[in-house]
Amino acid sequence: MPFEYHKNLNNKFWKDFILNESVAGKLVDIALDFYRNLKTNAPLEDIELTGSLTNYTYTNKSDLDVHLRIDFNKVKAKPELAKQLFEAEKYKWNLNHDIVIKGHPVEIYVEDTSVKPYSTKPVYSLLKHKWLQKPSYNPPEIDEQNVSKKVQSYREEIDNLQKMLNETDCKIVLRQIHNRANFIRQKLADNRKECMQDKTVVFDFCIENLVFKRLRDMGYLDKLNDIKLESYDKMFTEQTWNSGLQTMFMSDMMGKVKKKKDPRHMKPFIRDPGTRKHVQTIPNMHKNLDKFPEVGMLKKTKGRKIISEPRALQIARFYNINLSEKPSKLGRSPVSIRKQNNIYVLES
Repeated sequence: MPFEYHKNLNNKFWKDFILNESVAGKLVDIALDFYRNLKTNAPLEDIELTGSLTNYTYTNKSDLDVHLRIDFNKVKAKPELAKQLFEAEKYKWNLNHDIVIKGHPVEIYVEDTSVKPYSTKPVYSLLKHKWLQKPSYNPPEIDEQNVSKKVQSYREEIDNLQKMLNETDCKIVLRQIHNRANFIRQKLADNRKECMQDKTVVFDFCIENLVFKRLRDMGYLDKLNDIKLESYDKMFTEQTWNSGLQTMFMSDMMGKVKKKKDPRHMKPFIRDPGTRKHVQTIPNMHKNLDKFPEVGMLKKTKGRKIISEPRALQIARFYNINLSEKPSKLGRSPVSIRKQNNIYVLES
C-alpha cells in the first residue's frame, strides 16, 4: 500500500483551512454527549480535532479523532486513576457506537490538559473555531524498504501464532501464544509512541507509526486481538483436572473401594482420575461459538460495527457471500454485512 501525501486537506471537511460548519457542529454534539456521560466535576476546557484528517496524510480509512481536553488534577480522583477511568469510558463508547461522518468513523479520546500535544501534530479547536497548530505542507522522505521489512516480520509472526493456535489445545502452549500476542501488541504501541515523540521526524511519518498503520489497515491488528481472545477462551474451556476432588478422594485414587449408603449407589465403584475427568466448561448459552467474535456479539445485542476491509473479506469468504451495498445475511443468523462508501458494516 503506497503512502499518501496530498497537496490539499480533505475537501469533504475543509475549504480554505476552515472546517465544514455542519461537520463541526456534529462533532461538538457528539463530544458533549460523551462528556455528560462521564459525570465528572472537572470542566471541559476544549474539544479538539486532530489526526490525519487535519493533515495532508489522510486516507479513505482515516478516523475523525476528537479529543476532549480535561484537567485531570480537577477530577475527584488521583490523576492516574482518572486516566484509567476515562480510558475505560472511551473504550466502552467506541465499542458501542459506530458513528460515521462523510464515510469516516468518529473516535473519542480524553486528554489531560497538563500533557502537551506533540509539537508537530496539527490540532483544530472545535470550540474556538481555529487552528491551534496548523498543518504544514512538507512531503517527507520515507524509508519504504525499512517499513516493508518490519511489516513483513510482524505479519509472519502473527500468521505463525494463528497457525499454532489452530493446531493446539495444550494449555501451556495456549498461554505462550496469549502472552506473545500481548507482547507484540504492547511493543507496537510503545514503539509507535516513542518514535512519534522524536522531534527530528515528521509526526505522521516516523517508521514505527507507519508500521502500526500499515498493519492496522491490512487487518493484522484485528487478527492479533482475535488471537488474544481465542487463546484465552481455549485455555479456560479445555478439559482440566479438578484438584479439589483429587485431594478429597486420594484413597480412591489408590484403588480402594468405597461404598455409599444411598441405595442408588450400593454398587462399589473406584474413582480413577485416569478415566474420569472433571470437565470445567462454560455453558453453551454463555459462549460465543462464532468464529468471529464481532458476529457473536451482534447476535446477542442489536447494533452496528465498522470493521476493516481484510476482516470483511475474511467473513465474506467464510460465509460464502458477496459484499455489496445491499445487506447480506451471515448464514441463518440475524447479522448481516454490507459495504457503504468503502466502509464495511456489520449490523443486526
